Amino acid sequence: MSAAAWPSCRVACSSRPRRGTSSRTSIAVLFAAVGVCLQFGHMCEGTEGVDSVTQVRSAAPRHSSTEATAATSSTPVVSFGIVTDVHYADAAPSGTRIYRDSVDKVKAAVDTFNAAGSTDFIISLGDLKDTDASRGCDTPNVPASPACVNLTIGFLKTIEGVLAGFNGPRHHLLGNHDVDILTQLEVLNSTTDTPLSPGSPGSAGGPGYSSWSLPDSSAPPTNTSLDTTGCLVRSPSGGNIWVVHSDGSRNWLSTSASHTEWQASALVVANIDVYPKRHGGSGAYSLDSDDSSAAFAQRCTVGHCLCDPATGTANGSTLPHGQSPAPALRFVRLNADYTDQDIAWADLDNLNGPGAVPGMSWEHANVPSFQLTWLAAELEAAKSMGQHVVVFVHYRVDGGPGGPVGTGLGPSTVKSRSWVDDCSLQNAAVLRDVLEHHSGLVLAVFSGHDHVPQPPYTKETASSPLYYTHHALVEGALPHNAYSIVDVLPNCTIVIHGYVDAGNVTIAGPPGHNCSSASTP
Repeated sequence: MSAAAWPSCRVACSSRPRRGTSSRTSIAVLFAAVGVCLQFGHMCEGTEGVDSVTQVRSAAPRHSSTEATAATSSTPVVSFGIVTDVHYADAAPSGTRIYRDSVDKVKAAVDTFNAAGSTDFIISLGDLKDTDASRGCDTPNVPASPACVNLTIGFLKTIEGVLAGFNGPRHHLLGNHDVDILTQLEVLNSTTDTPLSPGSPGSAGGPGYSSWSLPDSSAPPTNTSLDTTGCLVRSPSGGNIWVVHSDGSRNWLSTSASHTEWQASALVVANIDVYPKRHGGSGAYSLDSDDSSAAFAQRCTVGHCLCDPATGTANGSTLPHGQSPAPALRFVRLNADYTDQDIAWADLDNLNGPGAVPGMSWEHANVPSFQLTWLAAELEAAKSMGQHVVVFVHYRVDGGPGGPVGTGLGPSTVKSRSWVDDCSLQNAAVLRDVLEHHSGLVLAVFSGHDHVPQPPYTKETASSPLYYTHHALVEGALPHNAYSIVDVLPNCTIVIHGYVDAGNVTIAGPPGHNCSSASTP
């Protein structure tokens, strides 16, 4: 890209979808801008009147419904655990919210996730903690006192310690009650999100948002003597040469820049990033002169490939023998604790007091414009790698203006449309347009916030995302509880195994799509 072209790309990729214009038109412009940039490399909380819990189911075996049992005859590609709206506080109950019980409820969930033996990660969908109203810590329009801040951070660290009992990666979303008297930074500093695996497709994102890919194919091989064994590849415009191995990883030929013969011999691949770098992408992944020459000796020439078919590509194939080009699924978490002017929420109880965040509201959460741009780039990258996507955001996405709740293939009964709208993002329509820009790419969006969701999910068409709202864990005294294990099957079917008050749902994947590997459907 020329020096003159880059500023235009930067402005296009950071532009906000304009209000007052067609959101679909704005999203088309957004994706076009992202495409240009990529080409050059670059029951709602806060309301006490929730419905009472009316049914309790035991923590049944994972495949607790006939439908789910039949659907899970194939081995899941990825499985993950969900809890949401835990609201832990060492405080007296408030209505149906039994704050102290959340410790034992989360422990039961973690024990189930560990016992399953195949749970790849767990995620809290927001509102992990609450505060203690009896100590004056939720006084409206008064800045949070240091004593209340410290008390509430203590609640957060206590429940985070219970989640830490899970034997695997964990992730968190920010909800409105997470920042009722805290800042986003205070919450993020008191919780732990598993970092992105080196070389795995994904993005560290920013405060409270990120992406990662599974199954994880970024682990370096144990036999590093094979760093020179494979076939030479390069990108259409790149001069760098890489050797791709049978496990789908790559090493860099460090002296390749001066060898035009090497460039002519390399196979051209559309996206070199589908092959994760060995050794974490630093140091030993770069071959020295001797190893680079050894790797070049296995080059593919016109009409004949000298690569061993058992360990590399053969006859001009651009993918490693018997390997997927990238992890099949990309997971994205969003931070929607923002005003409609992209200002981060903090100390929500102090809506109108001294130092309040301007424009902040308990009812009007937004995914900020810079995250929408980032999300569009994530979706384009996933599409280019042949991945499918699962998204997490605290607030409902199926309500608000034009929201599809109650339509299509999901439940048709909506107990209160105004309630669903109140529990949905203020800019839900814009987010839906981004998520649905490529039909069948996004499999599902998981949310919380609406404590007893009615309906719990929306599925407008066979190829549109599943918008699923999970039951709140805090609702009701033990033995009430609510958590789930979600399986993504090779045919992209989503199977939600709900425990206790959480429901069982099985949703078929987009017709003709394959989630067993990263590939074009």
